[in-house]
Amino acid sequence: MANSTQEEQLSSSPRWIVVIEGIIAVVLGILLVIKPIGTTTVVLQLLGWFFFIAGLFTALSIIINREHWGWKLFVGVLGVIAGLFVSDHPLWTSLAITTTFAVILGLIGIFIGVSKIGMAFRGAGWGQGILGILIAILGVMVLFNAFISGIALPILLGIFSIIGGLAAIVFTFRQR
Repeated sequence: MANSTQEEQLSSSPRWIVVIEGIIAVVLGILLVIKPIGTTTVVLQLLGWFFFIAGLFTALSIIINREHWGWKLFVGVLGVIAGLFVSDHPLWTSLAITTTFAVILGLIGIFIGVSKIGMAFRGAGWGQGILGILIAILGVMVLFNAFISGIALPILLGIFSIIGGLAAIVFTFRQR
């Protein structure tokens, strides 16, 4: 009898973790949609402090274990510098990250579009060709408007976070 109770507690625990993660994702998504710049700034400041603390611990781990001390020192110093920079300049960091991500997405869109156009000429049909042209145009638009696309990215991530969090909550309760 006690064994089955323990199994029920263990099996129900991960479900609640998923529900909590879903709630956090929904709240973060709502904050990103309502106040994208402020939320991104706070999240990046927390990330900066995480880098800083992780860098300190990595560098200090040399005291306990001197194995690979050069790499530990390098990673530790890099983490501290990155943490200080991200914490002190979260707006610059968010613009740099989102703009870089938008450039990468634009280049991927162009590549996929050109590939689909090539597939159309090899007999895949004009549907592939038209889709390839549209994807390539979208990729070019994102690439040449990377800054604006980067600014819109937190809102888009917020929407995906809301949808993903709600889906996690709903599917967790449906499995019961």
